[in-house]
Amino acid sequence: MNIFEYFRDDDKRVKAMAAEIVEHYADWPQDRVFESVKRLIEAVEKHMHRIETLLLTRFNEHDPEMESVMARWSTKKLEIKDVIDGLVMVHVDEPGFEDTLMRLSKLIENLARFDKEELYPKVQECATEKDLQAMSKNFQTEMQR
Repeated sequence: MNIFEYFRDDDKRVKAMAAEIVEHYADWPQDRVFESVKRLIEAVEKHMHRIETLLLTRFNEHDPEMESVMARWSTKKLEIKDVIDGLVMVHVDEPGFEDTLMRLSKLIENLARFDKEELYPKVQECATEKDLQAMSKNFQTEMQR
């Protein structure tokens, strides 16, 4: 599996986790919702961290080819982090938890779409062969951990 296939699959996995929790929020016991949300937060944070460390570190923020897409990705990442920060401050049975969870799910869905349609293609377009080899090597190392 190459790095871009991995990230596309991981986008789908995290998006599906969020959608499942939202779908079953009213049916599942609170402890299951809580544990599922905890796993979702860990998954989305890990996903965003891996994108930063495995894909985006090869590029400078001021690289004219990547500047716009990196700025938009950073904005999406910060929106997700802000919603996560709000979500962890609300108990699973409090008013507002479900709405915040649905907002997080929508932001994750939007990030996955952005990654697929804009970020990954732009990285592939702008990366040199040397960059792609380094990304692949770092990806293989990361996956062995």
